[in-house]
Amino acid sequence: MSQRINKASGRILRPVQLLLVFLLVAAMLVYLSLMNQIHTKLSSSSSSSSSPYGNNAASASSSAGIQQLQDRIQYLETKVDSYLAYAKDPFLSNKAPAKCQHRMQIKDIACPDKTKRCELDNSSICMDDFPYVIDGNNKRKKCVVYDFGIRESPEYGLAFTQQCDVVGFDPSPISIKWWKAKQFDVKKKHPTYQFLGVGAGGIDGEIQLREYDWGQVSIVEFPRRVVNTTDCNSNGMCKYTFYDQQKSFPIPVRTLQSLMKQLGHDRVHLLNLDVEGSEYAFLEKMIDNLSCRKVDQLSLEWHHYDYDVRYGVSSNPQINVLVALLKERCGLEQYWVHESKGWPSNSKMYAEMGMTLYYSLSSFKRTTWKY
Repeated sequence: MSQRINKASGRILRPVQLLLVFLLVAAMLVYLSLMNQIHTKLSSSSSSSSSPYGNNAASASSSAGIQQLQDRIQYLETKVDSYLAYAKDPFLSNKAPAKCQHRMQIKDIACPDKTKRCELDNSSICMDDFPYVIDGNNKRKKCVVYDFGIRESPEYGLAFTQQCDVVGFDPSPISIKWWKAKQFDVKKKHPTYQFLGVGAGGIDGEIQLREYDWGQVSIVEFPRRVVNTTDCNSNGMCKYTFYDQQKSFPIPVRTLQSLMKQLGHDRVHLLNLDVEGSEYAFLEKMIDNLSCRKVDQLSLEWHHYDYDVRYGVSSNPQINVLVALLKERCGLEQYWVHESKGWPSNSKMYAEMGMTLYYSLSSFKRTTWKY
Protein backbone atom coordinates (compact mmCIF):
# COMPACT_ATOMS: atom_id res chain seq x y z
CA MET A 1 0.00 0.00 0.00
CA SER A 2 2.78 2.44 0.92
CA GLN A 3 4.54 1.80 -2.37
CA ARG A 4 1.35 2.46 -4.31
CA ILE A 5 0.81 5.74 -2.46
CA ASN A 6 4.38 6.86 -3.16
CA LYS A 7 4.03 5.97 -6.82
CA ALA A 8 0.74 7.89 -7.03
CA SER A 9 2.33 10.88 -5.34
CA GLY A 10 5.13 10.77 -7.87
CA ARG A 11 2.64 10.86 -10.70
CA ILE A 12 0.88 13.85 -9.13
CA LEU A 13 4.08 15.81 -8.59
CA ARG A 14 5.75 14.93 -11.88
CA PRO A 15 4.06 17.67 -14.00
CA VAL A 16 5.12 20.32 -11.48
CA GLN A 17 8.66 18.94 -11.38
CA LEU A 18 8.82 18.83 -15.17
CA LEU A 19 7.66 22.44 -15.38
CA LEU A 20 10.35 23.60 -12.97
CA VAL A 21 13.02 21.58 -14.77
CA PHE A 22 11.87 22.99 -18.12
CA LEU A 23 12.01 26.57 -16.84
CA LEU A 24 15.46 26.12 -15.33
CA VAL A 25 16.85 24.38 -18.42
CA ALA A 26 15.35 27.03 -20.71
CA ALA A 27 16.83 29.79 -18.55
CA MET A 28 20.22 28.09 -18.56
CA LEU A 29 20.20 27.65 -22.35
CA VAL A 30 19.30 31.29 -22.90
CA TYR A 31 21.93 32.33 -20.38
CA LEU A 32 24.62 30.28 -22.12
CA SER A 33 23.56 31.65 -25.49
CA LEU A 34 23.82 35.21 -24.22
CA MET A 35 27.18 34.50 -22.60
CA ASN A 36 28.43 33.19 -25.93
CA GLN A 37 27.24 36.35 -27.66
CA ILE A 38 28.97 38.50 -25.04
CA HIS A 39 32.16 36.50 -25.47
CA THR A 40 31.96 37.00 -29.24
CA LYS A 41 31.41 40.71 -28.76
CA LEU A 42 34.33 40.97 -26.36
CA SER A 43 36.61 39.06 -28.71
CA SER A 44 35.58 41.29 -31.59
CA SER A 45 36.13 44.38 -29.48
CA SER A 46 39.57 43.15 -28.37
CA SER A 47 40.63 42.44 -31.96
CA SER A 48 39.39 45.82 -33.09
CA SER A 49 41.19 47.70 -30.33
CA SER A 50 44.46 45.86 -30.93
CA SER A 51 44.31 46.57 -34.64
CA PRO A 52 45.97 49.75 -35.84
CA TYR A 53 42.81 50.37 -37.80
CA GLY A 54 40.53 50.09 -34.79
CA ASN A 55 38.29 53.06 -34.10
CA ASN A 56 36.23 54.51 -31.28
CA ALA A 57 32.96 53.99 -33.13
CA ALA A 58 33.46 50.21 -33.25
CA SER A 59 34.35 50.14 -29.57
CA ALA A 60 31.27 52.18 -28.62
CA SER A 61 29.04 49.92 -30.70
CA SER A 62 30.50 46.84 -29.04
CA SER A 63 29.99 48.29 -25.55
CA ALA A 64 26.38 49.14 -26.36
CA GLY A 65 25.78 45.61 -27.60
CA ILE A 66 27.27 44.11 -24.45
CA GLN A 67 25.13 46.35 -22.25
CA GLN A 68 22.04 45.31 -24.19
CA LEU A 69 22.83 41.63 -23.66
CA GLN A 70 23.44 42.18 -19.95
CA ASP A 71 20.07 43.94 -19.69
CA ARG A 72 18.35 40.99 -21.37
CA ILE A 73 20.01 38.58 -18.93
CA GLN A 74 18.77 40.66 -16.00
CA TYR A 75 15.30 40.75 -17.57
CA LEU A 76 15.30 36.93 -17.86
CA GLU A 77 16.58 36.42 -14.32
CA THR A 78 13.83 38.62 -12.88
CA LYS A 79 11.15 36.67 -14.75
CA VAL A 80 12.38 33.26 -13.64
CA ASP A 81 13.32 34.16 -10.07
CA SER A 82 10.07 36.04 -9.41
CA TYR A 83 7.89 33.25 -10.76
CA LEU A 84 9.71 30.56 -8.80
CA ALA A 85 10.16 32.82 -5.73
CA TYR A 86 13.81 31.82 -5.99
CA ALA A 87 15.56 33.99 -3.41
CA LYS A 88 12.70 36.44 -3.96
CA ASP A 89 9.80 37.52 -1.77
CA PRO A 90 7.01 34.98 -2.48
CA PHE A 91 4.41 37.52 -1.31
CA LEU A 92 5.55 40.34 -3.61
CA SER A 93 2.13 40.55 -5.28
CA ASN A 94 0.54 41.62 -2.00
CA LYS A 95 3.14 44.16 -0.86
CA ALA A 96 2.64 47.91 -1.30
CA PRO A 97 6.03 49.57 -0.61
CA ALA A 98 5.38 52.86 -2.42
CA LYS A 99 3.98 55.71 -0.32
CA CYS A 100 0.94 57.80 -1.19
CA GLN A 101 0.03 60.74 1.03
CA HIS A 102 -3.33 61.50 -0.55
CA ARG A 103 -5.07 58.29 -1.64
CA MET A 104 -8.70 58.32 -2.75
CA GLN A 105 -11.10 55.62 -3.84
CA ILE A 106 -12.46 56.08 -7.34
CA LYS A 107 -15.98 55.75 -5.91
CA ASP A 108 -15.49 58.92 -3.86
CA ILE A 109 -14.48 60.84 -6.99
CA ALA A 110 -16.88 59.38 -9.55
CA CYS A 111 -19.88 58.70 -7.31
CA PRO A 112 -20.00 61.39 -4.60
CA ASP A 113 -23.78 60.95 -4.23
CA LYS A 114 -23.95 57.96 -1.89
CA THR A 115 -27.71 57.64 -2.38
CA LYS A 116 -27.23 56.49 -5.98
CA ARG A 117 -25.99 53.11 -7.13
CA CYS A 118 -22.32 53.11 -8.19
CA GLU A 119 -21.06 50.40 -10.54
CA LEU A 120 -17.39 50.97 -9.76
CA ASP A 121 -15.12 48.83 -7.60
CA ASN A 122 -12.94 50.02 -4.70
CA SER A 123 -9.85 50.89 -6.77
CA SER A 124 -7.58 53.60 -5.41
CA ILE A 125 -5.96 56.61 -7.05
CA CYS A 126 -2.99 58.55 -5.66
CA MET A 127 -3.57 62.29 -5.91
CA ASP A 128 -0.03 63.28 -4.83
CA ASP A 129 1.38 63.84 -8.34
CA PHE A 130 -1.76 63.45 -10.45
CA PRO A 131 -2.28 66.64 -12.53
CA TYR A 132 -5.94 66.82 -11.58
CA VAL A 133 -7.72 68.78 -8.87
CA ILE A 134 -11.06 67.87 -7.36
CA ASP A 135 -12.17 71.51 -7.26
CA GLY A 136 -13.64 72.12 -10.71
CA ASN A 137 -13.07 75.86 -10.43
CA ASN A 138 -9.33 75.43 -10.80
CA LYS A 139 -7.71 75.87 -14.19
CA ARG A 140 -7.69 72.67 -16.23
CA LYS A 141 -4.31 70.98 -16.28
CA LYS A 142 -3.11 68.74 -19.07
CA CYS A 143 -3.76 65.11 -18.23
CA VAL A 144 -4.67 61.90 -20.07
CA VAL A 145 -6.71 58.99 -18.69
CA TYR A 146 -7.12 55.58 -20.38
CA ASP A 147 -9.95 53.38 -19.10
CA PHE A 148 -9.95 49.79 -20.41
CA GLY A 149 -12.95 47.52 -19.84
CA ILE A 150 -15.86 49.89 -19.27
CA ARG A 151 -18.73 47.54 -20.20
CA GLU A 152 -21.63 50.04 -20.16
CA SER A 153 -20.46 51.83 -17.02
CA PRO A 154 -17.95 54.54 -18.03
CA GLU A 155 -18.09 56.39 -14.70
CA TYR A 156 -14.41 55.80 -13.97
CA GLY A 157 -13.26 57.82 -16.96
CA LEU A 158 -16.12 60.32 -16.91
CA ALA A 159 -15.02 61.40 -13.42
CA PHE A 160 -11.97 63.11 -14.98
CA THR A 161 -13.36 64.65 -18.17
CA GLN A 162 -13.65 68.12 -16.65
CA GLN A 163 -9.88 68.39 -16.60
CA CYS A 164 -8.46 65.45 -18.58
CA ASP A 165 -8.62 63.96 -22.03
CA VAL A 166 -10.24 60.57 -21.39
CA VAL A 167 -10.47 57.55 -23.66
CA GLY A 168 -12.62 54.52 -22.87
CA PHE A 169 -11.82 51.17 -24.49
CA ASP A 170 -13.97 48.04 -24.70
CA PRO A 171 -14.57 45.59 -27.57
CA SER A 172 -17.48 43.78 -25.89
CA PRO A 173 -20.71 43.72 -27.91
CA ILE A 174 -22.53 45.19 -24.92
CA SER A 175 -20.14 48.17 -24.90
CA ILE A 176 -20.43 48.78 -28.66
CA LYS A 177 -24.22 48.76 -28.30
CA TRP A 178 -24.04 51.18 -25.36
CA TRP A 179 -21.85 53.66 -27.27
CA LYS A 180 -24.14 53.64 -30.32
CA ALA A 181 -27.12 54.42 -28.10
CA LYS A 182 -25.51 56.93 -25.72
CA GLN A 183 -22.76 58.56 -27.77
CA PHE A 184 -24.58 61.85 -28.35
CA ASP A 185 -25.56 62.31 -24.68
CA VAL A 186 -22.07 61.40 -23.41
CA LYS A 187 -20.28 63.75 -25.82
CA LYS A 188 -22.66 66.59 -24.99
CA LYS A 189 -21.92 66.38 -21.26
CA HIS A 190 -18.30 65.27 -21.60
CA PRO A 191 -16.76 66.72 -24.79
CA THR A 192 -13.26 65.51 -23.88
CA TYR A 193 -14.39 61.86 -23.75
CA GLN A 194 -13.62 59.39 -26.54
CA PHE A 195 -14.56 55.74 -26.98
CA LEU A 196 -12.76 53.10 -29.03
CA GLY A 197 -14.22 49.63 -29.53
CA VAL A 198 -10.90 47.82 -29.17
CA GLY A 199 -9.46 45.70 -26.40
CA ALA A 200 -6.18 45.63 -24.52
CA GLY A 201 -3.80 43.10 -26.01
CA GLY A 202 -0.23 41.99 -26.50
CA ILE A 203 -0.48 42.42 -30.27
CA ASP A 204 -1.97 44.86 -32.75
CA GLY A 205 -4.45 42.67 -34.52
CA GLU A 206 -7.35 40.34 -33.89
CA ILE A 207 -7.80 37.58 -31.31
CA GLN A 208 -10.63 35.28 -30.29
CA LEU A 209 -12.40 36.25 -27.07
CA ARG A 210 -15.25 34.29 -25.52
CA GLU A 211 -18.51 34.81 -23.71
CA TYR A 212 -18.02 35.66 -20.06
CA ASP A 213 -19.80 37.10 -17.03
CA TRP A 214 -22.10 40.13 -17.16
CA GLY A 215 -22.30 40.31 -20.95
CA GLN A 216 -18.56 40.77 -21.32
CA VAL A 217 -15.93 38.85 -23.29
CA SER A 218 -12.79 37.26 -21.90
CA ILE A 219 -9.71 35.42 -23.08
CA VAL A 220 -10.37 32.57 -20.62
CA GLU A 221 -11.71 29.30 -22.04
CA PHE A 222 -13.92 27.00 -19.96
CA PRO A 223 -13.46 23.20 -20.01
CA ARG A 224 -15.78 21.22 -22.26
CA ARG A 225 -15.95 18.16 -20.00
CA VAL A 226 -15.57 17.80 -16.22
CA VAL A 227 -15.53 14.68 -14.04
CA ASN A 228 -18.80 14.38 -12.10
CA THR A 229 -17.80 12.89 -8.75
CA THR A 230 -21.46 12.54 -7.73
CA ASP A 231 -22.12 9.98 -10.47
CA CYS A 232 -19.60 7.15 -10.14
CA ASN A 233 -19.86 3.36 -10.33
CA SER A 234 -18.69 0.79 -7.79
CA ASN A 235 -15.24 0.71 -9.40
CA GLY A 236 -14.75 4.40 -8.80
CA MET A 237 -15.16 5.41 -12.46
CA CYS A 238 -17.20 8.60 -12.81
CA LYS A 239 -19.22 10.03 -15.64
CA TYR A 240 -18.43 13.32 -17.35
CA THR A 241 -20.52 16.46 -17.26
CA PHE A 242 -20.40 18.25 -20.61
CA TYR A 243 -20.71 22.00 -20.99
CA ASP A 244 -21.69 23.97 -24.07
CA GLN A 245 -18.83 25.63 -25.87
CA GLN A 246 -18.59 29.36 -25.25
CA LYS A 247 -19.54 31.55 -28.15
CA SER A 248 -16.40 33.25 -29.44
CA PHE A 249 -15.89 36.58 -31.15
CA PRO A 250 -13.07 37.90 -33.34
CA ILE A 251 -12.06 40.99 -31.39
CA PRO A 252 -9.63 43.78 -32.37
CA VAL A 253 -6.96 44.42 -29.74
CA ARG A 254 -4.16 46.95 -29.51
CA THR A 255 -1.00 47.50 -27.53
CA LEU A 256 -0.46 50.59 -25.40
CA GLN A 257 2.33 51.79 -27.67
CA SER A 258 0.22 51.80 -30.84
CA LEU A 259 -2.81 53.37 -29.13
CA MET A 260 -0.75 56.25 -27.76
CA LYS A 261 0.72 56.82 -31.21
CA GLN A 262 -2.72 56.79 -32.85
CA LEU A 263 -4.22 59.16 -30.29
CA GLY A 264 -1.22 61.50 -30.24
CA HIS A 265 -0.48 61.13 -26.52
CA ASP A 266 3.09 61.19 -25.22
CA ARG A 267 2.04 60.35 -21.64
CA VAL A 268 -0.81 58.60 -19.84
CA HIS A 269 -1.25 59.99 -16.35
CA LEU A 270 -3.73 57.31 -15.24
CA LEU A 271 -4.34 53.91 -16.84
CA ASN A 272 -7.16 51.70 -15.56
CA LEU A 273 -7.30 48.01 -16.57
CA ASP A 274 -10.27 45.75 -15.97
CA VAL A 275 -10.10 43.42 -18.95
CA GLU A 276 -11.10 39.96 -17.70
CA GLY A 277 -7.74 38.20 -18.07
CA SER A 278 -6.25 40.14 -21.00
CA GLU A 279 -4.23 42.29 -18.60
CA TYR A 280 -1.33 39.82 -18.65
CA ALA A 281 -0.56 40.05 -22.38
CA PHE A 282 -1.13 43.82 -22.37
CA LEU A 283 1.19 44.42 -19.40
CA GLU A 284 3.83 42.02 -20.71
CA LYS A 285 4.00 43.89 -24.02
CA MET A 286 4.20 47.36 -22.49
CA ILE A 287 6.93 46.12 -20.13
CA ASP A 288 8.82 44.51 -23.00
CA ASN A 289 8.79 47.56 -25.29
CA LEU A 290 9.13 49.99 -22.33
CA SER A 291 6.02 51.99 -23.24
CA CYS A 292 5.19 51.46 -19.54
CA ARG A 293 7.64 54.28 -18.77
CA LYS A 294 5.09 56.68 -20.25
CA VAL A 295 2.45 55.71 -17.66
CA ASP A 296 2.41 57.54 -14.32
CA GLN A 297 -0.29 55.54 -12.52
CA LEU A 298 -1.73 52.10 -13.10
CA SER A 299 -4.91 50.79 -11.50
CA LEU A 300 -6.09 47.28 -12.30
CA GLU A 301 -8.11 44.22 -11.44
CA TRP A 302 -6.21 40.94 -11.64
CA HIS A 303 -8.09 37.92 -12.97
CA HIS A 304 -7.70 34.14 -13.10
CA TYR A 305 -4.33 33.78 -11.41
CA ASP A 306 -2.99 30.82 -9.46
CA TYR A 307 -1.20 30.54 -6.12
CA ASP A 308 2.00 28.86 -5.00
CA VAL A 309 1.06 25.82 -2.92
CA ARG A 310 4.29 26.19 -0.93
CA TYR A 311 3.16 29.51 0.56
CA GLY A 312 -0.62 29.63 0.21
CA VAL A 313 -3.22 31.82 -1.46
CA SER A 314 -1.41 35.14 -0.91
CA SER A 315 1.61 34.04 -2.99
CA ASN A 316 0.78 34.51 -6.67
CA PRO A 317 3.57 33.62 -9.15
CA GLN A 318 1.94 35.18 -12.23
CA ILE A 319 1.42 38.50 -10.49
CA ASN A 320 4.80 38.38 -8.70
CA VAL A 321 6.56 38.44 -12.07
CA LEU A 322 4.68 41.47 -13.33
CA VAL A 323 4.98 43.39 -10.05
CA ALA A 324 8.76 42.82 -10.08
CA LEU A 325 9.12 43.85 -13.74
CA LEU A 326 6.88 46.91 -13.39
CA LYS A 327 9.27 48.18 -10.72
CA GLU A 328 12.53 47.12 -12.40
CA ARG A 329 11.80 48.14 -16.01
CA CYS A 330 9.01 50.70 -15.68
CA GLY A 331 9.60 52.53 -12.40
CA LEU A 332 6.08 51.68 -11.19
CA GLU A 333 5.55 50.35 -7.65
CA GLN A 334 2.45 49.22 -5.82
CA TYR A 335 1.14 51.69 -3.26
CA TRP A 336 -2.16 49.93 -2.59
CA VAL A 337 -3.43 46.33 -2.60
CA HIS A 338 -6.99 45.30 -1.81
CA GLU A 339 -7.23 44.35 1.86
CA SER A 340 -8.60 40.88 1.03
CA LYS A 341 -5.36 40.02 -0.82
CA GLY A 342 -7.51 38.34 -3.45
CA TRP A 343 -10.78 36.43 -3.44
CA PRO A 344 -12.17 33.42 -5.33
CA SER A 345 -15.22 33.58 -7.56
CA ASN A 346 -18.35 32.35 -5.80
CA SER A 347 -19.93 31.17 -9.06
CA LYS A 348 -21.43 27.68 -8.74
CA MET A 349 -20.70 27.03 -12.42
CA TYR A 350 -16.97 27.64 -11.98
CA ALA A 351 -16.87 25.45 -8.88
CA GLU A 352 -18.59 22.60 -10.73
CA MET A 353 -16.11 22.99 -13.58
CA GLY A 354 -13.23 22.64 -11.14
CA MET A 355 -12.05 26.17 -11.89
CA THR A 356 -11.00 28.30 -8.93
CA LEU A 357 -10.80 31.77 -10.41
CA TYR A 358 -9.14 34.35 -8.19
CA TYR A 359 -9.46 38.13 -8.42
CA SER A 360 -7.71 41.06 -6.76
CA LEU A 361 -7.21 44.82 -7.05
CA SER A 362 -4.04 46.88 -6.83
CA SER A 363 -2.65 50.28 -7.82
CA PHE A 364 0.82 51.45 -8.89
CA LYS A 365 2.48 54.85 -9.05
CA ARG A 366 5.69 56.12 -10.60
CA THR A 367 8.62 56.17 -8.17
CA THR A 368 11.56 56.36 -10.63
CA TRP A 369 12.17 57.89 -14.05
CA LYS A 370 9.91 60.80 -13.24
CA TYR A 371 9.37 63.23 -16.08
